[in-house]
Amino acid sequence: MLAGHEVEAAAEEAMRPSARESSRILAPTENLGVKRRHAFGGKRSAVDELVRKTQTLEKSEAARRADEELLGRLQLQCKELRAQRAAAKVQLAEVEDHNRRAADCMLE
Repeated sequence: MLAGHEVEAAAEEAMRPSARESSRILAPTENLGVKRRHAFGGKRSAVDELVRKTQTLEKSEAARRADEELLGRLQLQCKELRAQRAAAKVQLAEVEDHNRRAADCMLE
C-alpha cells in the first residue's frame, strides 16, 4: 500500500514524460502547445484519479480493519454474556431446588 507522500511521488513520476514521449511532445509542430496540454492533461487526470482512488482504498481498508476489530470484541462479549447466562440458569435452578426442598420440609 502506498502512503500519501509515496502516492504523490508516484504521481509526479507518472507526470514526467519518458525520453520517447519527450521527443514526440517537443517535436516542432504548429500545434506544439496543444499537444503538450493534451499529453500532460491526460496524465494529470489519470494521476489525480489514481491518487483519489488510492486514498479511498486506504480509508476503506482502515474502516474494514476497525470493523473487524469491533466485530471481534462484540463476538467475545457475546460469548462472555452467553456463559454468564448459562451460569445464571444453573444458579437459578439450584436456588429453586433449594426452595422446593425447604418448602417440602415445612410441609412434613
